[in-house]
Amino acid sequence: MNRWRMSLLECSAIVVAGTLLSFGRGWTQDSEVVPTRDRPALELDLMKFGYERYRSAHGRWPTFVDFTDANRLALAWLTPDDRVAAGKAYWAVPVPAHLHVLILDAATGEKQGLREWPTPSTPVRFMGIRDGKFLTCAGGVLRVLSSRFEVIREEQLPSERGCLDPGRKGVSPSRRSLLLSFPDTQTDGRTLFSDTLLDIESFRPIAKWTEKRTTTDISDHWLAGHCGQPGRTCIRGVDQQWQPLPGDEKDIRARSFVNDETLAIQYGNDMAVMNVDGSVLFQARLPQHRFAVQFVASSGGERFAAIEGRMRGLRSEPLDMYPFQSEDRVVVYSIPDRSGIFALKLKGASPWPSWSSQAHVNQVALSPDGSLLALVADDVLKIYRLPSSNTVHH
Repeated sequence: MNRWRMSLLECSAIVVAGTLLSFGRGWTQDSEVVPTRDRPALELDLMKFGYERYRSAHGRWPTFVDFTDANRLALAWLTPDDRVAAGKAYWAVPVPAHLHVLILDAATGEKQGLREWPTPSTPVRFMGIRDGKFLTCAGGVLRVLSSRFEVIREEQLPSERGCLDPGRKGVSPSRRSLLLSFPDTQTDGRTLFSDTLLDIESFRPIAKWTEKRTTTDISDHWLAGHCGQPGRTCIRGVDQQWQPLPGDEKDIRARSFVNDETLAIQYGNDMAVMNVDGSVLFQARLPQHRFAVQFVASSGGERFAAIEGRMRGLRSEPLDMYPFQSEDRVVVYSIPDRSGIFALKLKGASPWPSWSSQAHVNQVALSPDGSLLALVADDVLKIYRLPSSNTVHH
């Protein structure tokens, strides 16, 4: 029997397990992975390929980076057709644009392909899948394309809202499942959401449901979201009822599936990796005043990266100055090794506030087997080779 088809009685074990856990007590181990000083295996100026982080006074348009297989990296960005008109438009207002997709050899940096398509500037989704394929969603059309830019499958969605990008939380860590969500206004004025968990390869619906805005993250067989009063983090199999996630979550900052049955959770100064049954695999205590803001999983399911941030800046209410969140480093964790195996210092948003269109941007991707880390820092791509085993200094 698949674990996600557990009975409600078995689900209740999750709640019972919660009584045995108190995050950060009794099982916390201090471990600090020293950031590498090694040069990247590959470093490229992406501007030579036409890469652009388009920004106007109203905001910055999204860019994307993702592995499509162990050897290929895909980057995507948007440019406006009319820069004068786009510069006057609010960032959430669609304007005519083009979506550019660049495929690179992850070892040599050689360009393997570059294409562009006309599209509204928003909403847009992009992600690498498997076996060299990637997915785009623009203009309300969902497409899977090959590494040679051949359209393998496409489907017109009920509305363009299906192309709203929830980041990596809208796709399972394995890159086999995709969450589509559409608002459904009821006769009594309530807004519910019609959700579909979709098989990415076939576009076949795996499951459908309608509920209030609840689901925040997915794996192939599990959902994470909020339930109860007050809302707290809950989990369920796709055909089961919501159950509270074990542990004291009052300080939780981030949570995400890192493989089908495993979540990474950031709370206070601690990070825990736990199974959906509530059992804790391992944890790490972060340095004071640092916290994970995002988790990025490898599709192979054995490694994930935690992007850590800290608060920077002075607090002066008379001057309307307040600390803001700034990215500080990225740490790669090995689930089989139960520890961090690699760390890299990041350039944070300072001296610009993080909401500024001029802010520094870091984007991270892991290869399917977790052997490569790609970092796009503004217009520069760096690829690092990661340790094959837990041979790091703490």
